Amino acid sequence: MMCGYALTGGNRFRSDGAAGFTLLETLVALTILSLSVAVLFGLFSQALQWSRDDSRAMQARVLAQSLLARAETSPPGSDEHGMEASGLWWGLHVSPNGKSDARQTGLQAETVTATVHWAAGGSEKELALSTLVLAPPGAEP
Repeated sequence: MMCGYALTGGNRFRSDGAAGFTLLETLVALTILSLSVAVLFGLFSQALQWSRDDSRAMQARVLAQSLLARAETSPPGSDEHGMEASGLWWGLHVSPNGKSDARQTGLQAETVTATVHWAAGGSEKELALSTLVLAPPGAEP
C-alpha cells in the first residue's frame, strides 16, 4: 500500500485512510488561538483598571458627601484640609454667599465646597461638591 495524498473532486484525503490535521493547519489554529487569548487578556486588564478607578471615584464621592453632611450640622469656621488613610486628600472651603439677606432671616448663607483629590492611572483626579449652609450672622467663614 502506498502512503500519499490524492486529490479527488477538490477534497484532500490520505490514500492510506489515516485522518488528521497537517502541521500547517495546527500552526494556523494555534496562532489564531494565541492572538485571541492576547486580545482577551488586554480587555480584562483594561476592565480591571476601570473598576479600580470607579472604586476610587466612589470612595471620593462618599468622602465629599460626608464632609458636606458634617459641615451642614456644624459649619466650619474656616477652611479645613486633611488626608485619609486610603490616600484621598480633601479640602473644605467656606465662603459667604452674597445672595443671602441676614437682616430678614437672622441667618446668613455660606457656600461650603468639599474637594477630594486622588491618584488614578498615573494622573490626579478631583471631585468637588458644594452646598449652602445657614449660619448665624457675623460668623466668620
